[in-house]
Amino acid sequence: MVRSWQYKPRFADLLRINDDLIIVYAEDTELNIRYLQKHILDSLNIGLDTLRNFAFNNLRRILPDVEIINLDGKFGVMAGGVYDASLILSKSMWNSENFSVDGDIVIAVPTRDMVYVTGSKNRQEINKLKSLALKDFENENYQVSPYLFRYNGTAFERFRD
Repeated sequence: MVRSWQYKPRFADLLRINDDLIIVYAEDTELNIRYLQKHILDSLNIGLDTLRNFAFNNLRRILPDVEIINLDGKFGVMAGGVYDASLILSKSMWNSENFSVDGDIVIAVPTRDMVYVTGSKNRQEINKLKSLALKDFENENYQVSPYLFRYNGTAFERFRD
C-alpha cells in the first residue's frame, strides 16, 4: 500500500519511494486493514526484501483486472478501489503501450482508490490534474498525496513544472 510520507514516524525504516511517498505493509482482514508498523515487522524476523517480494506477489494475486480508461489525453486507472494506489509499484504498467501521453507519464494518486494519468507536456491537463488531486486529497478518505509524480523510467519522482 502506498501512503504519504507524512506517516513517516510510524513507518520510518520502510521503503521510501521518493520524498513524498513510502510503502507501508498491511494485513487486510474481513474486519479491517491493520498497518504493520516497524516493531511488528521486526518481530516477524523477515528481511525487508523478502517481505517486499511476498507483499507484491500477494498484491498481484488479489488485485482484480486493471482497467485503464482513456479520456482523450488523460486516463483513469481502476483496480477494485482499495489498492489502486499500489499500482505505482508495478514497473511493467507504466509505459507508452498503456498510456499514450504527450511527454512523460505524470500521475496523481490523491487517495488509495484514485489514480489519474496524463502527459508532462499536456499543460491544460496538468493544471486540471493539480486541482483535482488537491481537491480529492482534501475532501476524500484514505489520502495518499496531493502532488503529481513523473515516471522517470524506473520510479516516480515529484513532478515540478
